[in-house]
This record gives sequence, C-alpha cells and structure tokens, in this order.
Amino acid sequence: NAIESLKDTVVLNPQWIIDAAALIMHERRYHEQHFKKKKKLLKMYREGYDLMHSTGVVGEVLLKKVLWSDLRFKHMLEFLLGLFETALLLSERTDDDMGGNSNVEKKYLVPSLIRSISPKHQEELKRLLHCSWEEGIAPYKKDKQAKPISAKLLFSWLPPGLFDRLASVCIRNTSEESGRIAPNEVLYRIKVESLGPVPVQFCCDESLDIVQVTTLSCEGMSALAVVEDIQRTIDSILQNEMGLSIEAKVVILGNEDCTFFLSQVKKGMKEIAVKNTEGRTMAVAHLGMWLTELTRPKLECIKNNRLTYWKLSDAVGRLSPKEFEEKKQGWKNKWKKLCDECKIEIDEFKETYIVDDDLDSRKGRLIAILKTLVNQPMDFIAKIWKDTLKHFSGNSEYKLEAYGGIVTAFLNDTQLNPLKTIDDWVGGVSQKMEAVVTKDDRYGVFLSHQGIKSDGYGGQSSAMKINVSLVKQIYEDKLLFSGNEPVPVFFDNDSMVAGDHQIKAMLFSAYASDQIIAFMDNDFFTKKWCLMEYFLAKHGRGTLRPFLVDSPYAPVLPQDTVYDEVAKDLKAATSGRFLQTLQNYFIERNREDYSSRVLSVEV
Repeated sequence: NAIESLKDTVVLNPQWIIDAAALIMHERRYHEQHFKKKKKLLKMYREGYDLMHSTGVVGEVLLKKVLWSDLRFKHMLEFLLGLFETALLLSERTDDDMGGNSNVEKKYLVPSLIRSISPKHQEELKRLLHCSWEEGIAPYKKDKQAKPISAKLLFSWLPPGLFDRLASVCIRNTSEESGRIAPNEVLYRIKVESLGPVPVQFCCDESLDIVQVTTLSCEGMSALAVVEDIQRTIDSILQNEMGLSIEAKVVILGNEDCTFFLSQVKKGMKEIAVKNTEGRTMAVAHLGMWLTELTRPKLECIKNNRLTYWKLSDAVGRLSPKEFEEKKQGWKNKWKKLCDECKIEIDEFKETYIVDDDLDSRKGRLIAILKTLVNQPMDFIAKIWKDTLKHFSGNSEYKLEAYGGIVTAFLNDTQLNPLKTIDDWVGGVSQKMEAVVTKDDRYGVFLSHQGIKSDGYGGQSSAMKINVSLVKQIYEDKLLFSGNEPVPVFFDNDSMVAGDHQIKAMLFSAYASDQIIAFMDNDFFTKKWCLMEYFLAKHGRGTLRPFLVDSPYAPVLPQDTVYDEVAKDLKAATSGRFLQTLQNYFIERNREDYSSRVLSVEV
C-alpha cells in the first residue's frame, strides 16, 4: 500500500519531507519538546517512545497518534512510509510468528536511530546481536559441519548513510527473531537447503571505509557467494540510491590474521605460495578455510533469497514480466505456510462448531472463521494482485496479461492449487451458513464494488462508489416485486470500516441475496473484502453476475464464472436488456420474503 501511493503524489515543498523525517530520525534530547506540548500523549504512548529510543523500532500506533499526528502528516502516512521505505531509511519488521494475524501492530526499524540511543542501550543491542550469532553458529560448530569465515570489502571511501540503507535491506529479508541490528553491525540469516538458516554478520565502518562480512564455510554452503551478494547489494545501493560508483577490493582473512586480496589469490591459489596484502609471499595454508572455498566450485546456494533480490526496480514497480516471474517462488513459500496455518483453524472450526448452539453464537463463530480467511488467504491474493498492478503501471511497454498470466499460473498451480483451496474453504464454511441466514440477510440485489480508495494526495477517490450508488438508485426505481414494491438493494456505504455490525451484514447478505452484481475494475482484486464477497456469492443462494469494468483481464477468477456480458463501463449494468432480465426474475417474487432493513446512502 505504502509504495503504491508514491506513484501519483507530487511534493511541492521538500521541507515537508524533511520535517516528517526529523520526527522519526533524531536524537532524543532534541526531540523531547515534541512531547512537552502533548503531555497526555506522553503519558499514553511513553512505552512506544522509549522502545523507539532503545531499539530503533517505531510502532505504527506511535506514528499515527504522536509523531505524524499533525494535520500536515496524518493523512499521508502511507505515502511517507512508502517514501522512506523506498529510500531504504526504514524497513518494516517481519516476524514469522505473526502469521496472518491482522491485529499485530506493524513496526518499522529506523537504523539511523541506533546511533543516537544511549551507550547503555547500544551495548545491550551489541550483546544481543553477538549472543544471537553464537547461538546461530553453535549447532554447526558442534557437529563440525562448518566454521566461521570472514572477508573485508575495502572502499576508497564510503558515504554516510550507507549502513542505514544496507541494514534496511538485510532486515527486510529476515524475520524479527533471526535479525538483529546494533551500531554499525547487522545479523541476518540466509536459508540453505542442505543446512537450514545460516547466520551472516557484517560490520560497516564508514570512518575506515570497510565492510567486514562473517559467515560459515562448509559443504553445500558458499561463503564466497555471500560476500559477493553483499558486494552487489552495496553497489546497487550506491548506484541507484546515491548516484555513486565506488569500486571495492575484496580482502579475505586467513589464519594468523593474514589477509589476501581475493583478485590475486584467485590467480595463484593452486600454487605453493601466494602474496598477502602487504606483498609478502605466504604458504597457501595461511588461507585457512578460504583455500577450500576457492578450490571447490562456487555454489549458488542462496539463489532464492539473496539480498540482491531486493531491487529498486521492484520497490518502485519497474520489474519486467520476466523479472516479476522470479517472485513466484516467494509466493509459493508464503502460501505453504499460510495454508498450513489456515488448515489448523479450519479443522478446529469444524470440530468445535455446534449446530445446537443458539443462532447468535453460530453466527459469531462463522464471522470469526470468515474474518480469518479474509485476513489470511484473501489478503494474500489481494497483495499479489496489487503488486502486479504496480509493475504493470510502471512498464507501459507490456500488457497486463504479461503480468496477470504469471499470477494465474501460480493461483492455478496443479500442486499447490491456492485458488481451489480457498474456494473449498469458503465452500465448507458456507454450508454452515445455510442454516443461520434469515430473511433479514436476504436482499434482492447485492452490489459488490471496490469502494473508496486513496487518490495519492492524502484524500480519497470516490468515483466507483458514486457510479455504483447511481446504479443502486436506478435498480430501486426500476425493479419491482409482484406487488409493485421496490426491490431492496444492498450497497456498502462505508467500505467495510464501520466495525463488526456492518461486516456481519455484508458476509451473510453476500451469501443470501438473490442477484449479486460485482463491478470488477482492476482495484477490485486488491480488496480482500471484495474477494470474500465474490467467493461467498459463488457458493451462495443467488446468482453471481460479475462485470469487468475497465479491466480486460481477470486473473484471480476462474474464467467460467465471468458473466458473458463483459462491460467496458457501468452502462451495461443499467441497459434495458439487463434491467428486463432482473425484472423478469423479481416480478414472480414477494416483498415479504426479503430484508426490511434500509441502508442509508451518502454520496
């Protein structure tokens, strides 16, 4: 969401960006004035503020309620996060234990804060990092599988801020529990098939223009590939983010503190002796573990999760379809984990759902499991499609089908079958809904649409919502029951932000209504609630009639469910022929069989 909001926003006053950055990248002693003016906020959010200045981690609540709570910033949260994340000045923390829990507060690491925290906290961060390193390498050392091995990257000079950006890339590629950051030091992990998660530690000394890398060397693991990965990442940051091109010499650290230039050792490693960095001739035995590294074939052991898989072109939406396809492996890994977690909750729901419970209890259980599906698999698909649109928008030379075909192939993968799995899950839950839906849940027409969206300027665009509201008025005027009463039409006025009461109404009405008209523009597929409406309607009592609006391609949906009359605009939904089709259906039905609730509409 954050990076997507960058595309349509123009900042006329650069000072505004500087002011926003100063609120999260600062020394605490110069920033306390901010709280003196807001004593209540100091009391309410002191814990989050203390955490920020002891670990460098900023919570989303602190950003919303305190740091960026002023009118100048409060409506531009997504834009600012996207801007600073793209510039590698902060990185969202991920935690494998979070799963799909939407209630977990998002947190962001701001590496530049580490420099300004107290010496006591700096030492604590260093201690935790070194403890994590020792714990990480202990199993390998114990089994004598691997040994630590180090190398240095020597630059002619390093610009201030490189460490912050390199740390952001590393942290976004590892989980919260396995990633650590301390002043000038970062610990992250790479996944190696034959070994599992392998720790990598690097220290960036900008004053000496050195980056030192330490990892493991063993069979199935290429330390040289890790070093080259970090070197390529630094080159990318210097060139793409800072507009610099700075060459580096790679120095490998052998036994007895001997150092060798990698470029020279590669040429003479099979000889009896090599020259060290001081030009003295040394026995090749002084290369230590590096001798083994350099004599065996280099392994591409970190191909699927190397740091250089983060690209500026990915962050800002410039990947070609070929580059975009490389993301499929990451989708597969995430889906496998998400699928396992959801299966546990679905199985628990089936085992504990009691048909003899009262109606409210059963509805409550159904709402809970449906919200789980919304916040995990639906959200997963929505994010993939949003990423798809980002790269399609940034590459006008390619058609949407070039990107959408990649998504379609993944969603219909014969082994994983994400789309079919989700369909089966919703189908199983919807069978329970049949016994609990009532007349009050049944509308003649249910209008499904993507609702209000950010316009990139701190405001909101209501174009689709206004258009659909006009369709609603036409339906209410033209569609009549046998007794000439108007047909009730469900129209989500609040775009799913009004809480559980409206969510309950939407979920059961999407299942129980007779005619579900889904207006699917490209943004429809980026909304997890819209996807849930679609799947519920597909398994519900009524007829699902999707219209593709300004979207020639629908990779999320099975092709056999798309309505024949594909619309280039909304006119097809109010054409005389289509209205007559609906009227022929309702003229044979009675008003008393439908909901008496009236939903207000504000346009």
